[in-house]
Amino acid sequence: MKSSLMFILAGFFLLNACTSNEELLLRLKKDARELLKIKPICDFRSNQNKPVKDIVNIGDGLYDILRSRKKPVGKIEVHTGDLFGEDDDVTHSILYTSRDKTQTLMLRMRYDSGLDLFHIVGYSGKID
Repeated sequence: MKSSLMFILAGFFLLNACTSNEELLLRLKKDARELLKIKPICDFRSNQNKPVKDIVNIGDGLYDILRSRKKPVGKIEVHTGDLFGEDDDVTHSILYTSRDKTQTLMLRMRYDSGLDLFHIVGYSGKID
């Protein structure tokens, strides 16, 4: 009886963890699309580095890349873990590929459960 209860509890917690990760992936996919819609902010009282609800901060370099992009993005992929394979507390990765498949931009993300937000740990590449 005790082992059955432990098995049920373990299954419940595992199911919750899977659901939570799926929810995080859905949120991050939405955020990835929102990042592509960044427009120049003329009101300097606004925080130009926080234009997306679920992302803590966007550094000036990445902000400029996203804002000035003219080439259309053909594909957005959101992955669990670090696509660079370096870890550094990276929980998720976003990979943008240009429509003509000649350029990519990858964002390395870390989920902060205390804030319930994502941090951009780093990025590589550029889509003009």
